Amino acid sequence: MQSQDKLEFQHGLYKASSINRASSKTRRFRDETRRRPQEFDRTVSWEAYKTQFELLASAHQWSRVEMAMQLRSSYSKVTAALERRYGYQHQTEVFRTRFQARVRGPGEALIRLVQDLEMLVCRAYPEASEEMITILLRDQFVDAIDNQQLRIYVQQARPKDLQNALVRGLELESFLRTTREQPNENQGF
Repeated sequence: MQSQDKLEFQHGLYKASSINRASSKTRRFRDETRRRPQEFDRTVSWEAYKTQFELLASAHQWSRVEMAMQLRSSYSKVTAALERRYGYQHQTEVFRTRFQARVRGPGEALIRLVQDLEMLVCRAYPEASEEMITILLRDQFVDAIDNQQLRIYVQQARPKDLQNALVRGLELESFLRTTREQPNENQGF
């Protein structure tokens, strides 16, 4: 049977003391080899950090108390506070504005634009149906294209979804790139 920890509150700090003294060396070794979670520093999304922390907790079979000790506070309170501050659920308006204002940057690949739009639409419209997401993505992709000739070419194809619009845009870009690279036959080369 595994030794159980008894928590004692002493001088404002939690102190874990082993009930089964015979396994204290084993526990100390196991505790020293455990990976500790990194601090949440906003370099990754809150959802990614929370998932990573929960996977780590599951791998080490942490109880809620151990999870709280890792965070130095109540797990539920910390996750709720962090979700309110950094979670996407409470920032939908911010993501809607970013989605609607997103335009293709100079030299930006169409695929990169598509990836960014897909990420933004999921955060901007978390409750939208798949059909609505399809329409929003297609329309915003067309609006985000900076080259008027390319935008018209994609619109004329009347793409049913983002993937069709992207394929049409990549076709024209490839064609334009190829024609620019070929020497003009009238120049006597």
